[in-house]
Amino acid sequence: LAARDGIEAVEIFEANADGIGLVICDLGLPRLGGRDVFMRMKEQKPGVRAIVASGYLEPNLRSEMLKAGVIDTIQKPYDFHDMLDKIRSIIGEAPAEDHQPQLF
Repeated sequence: LAARDGIEAVEIFEANADGIGLVICDLGLPRLGGRDVFMRMKEQKPGVRAIVASGYLEPNLRSEMLKAGVIDTIQKPYDFHDMLDKIRSIIGEAPAEDHQPQLF
């Protein structure tokens, strides 16, 4: 599922929270920033798992986000394989036949 901005991300999450296993959220989302998006999702589903992406993430903000429950952060621009490795470390290794990543 993909959202154009933070407001839409929260709406999509609220409608699909039970089926979402991992959220990848940019801190610089339009209309509602990634920090606030994550906090609203956490209100809806306290165990939400999230990776936060940012072009620059101040150490204090990174620490705050991790304390709030974000599983990991990733610096932009990021390598697709680095992101895939982070996702796999959180949700588990893909079956052998699914090793070739596909973008939709």
